[in-house]
Amino acid sequence: MPKKEKIPLVNFQGTSVALGRLCGLQFRISTISFTSIDDASIKSILKDTEAEKKNE
Repeated sequence: MPKKEKIPLVNFQGTSVALGRLCGLQFRISTISFTSIDDASIKSILKDTEAEKKNE
């Protein structure tokens, strides 16, 4: 039986196009994974994205 890993999930509240832009890509993104990033960095990215969304 495989061991269950605790993998945190973050729900992005923007569109797939906005997620693509956040990743520096010119196309839609539905899912991304980070291989090495801490929770503080993820929260900072999401906070910046929310601020940018308000300015649109």
